[in-house]
Amino acid sequence: MLLIDTNILSAVTRDDPEPSVSALLARHAAATLFTSTLCQAETLGGIAVLPAGRLLAFDEAAADAYAVLIALRRRDGRPVATMDLMIAAVAKPERDDRYS
Repeated sequence: MLLIDTNILSAVTRDDPEPSVSALLARHAAATLFTSTLCQAETLGGIAVLPAGRLLAFDEAAADAYAVLIALRRRDGRPVATMDLMIAAVAKPERDDRYS
């Protein structure tokens, strides 16, 4: 079992993860990787102190944006992880240029 702390979770979710962190996790089977509710509390605490209005929802506009983004990426042969597209879609309705 490998208990992963918040700093490791943050490091591996970056666009360019630290190679040593990625290597550490790669040495362990996914079924042996865990985190704790303490890390959950730390993450949620960080979200809770954001100024009002700074937490964006995945709503109907974002769902529409997601559909456009995934269609464009597939058409262009540039697949991307679902969660990454969902995060991008949350921002897209703010400037509707059909996401080109």
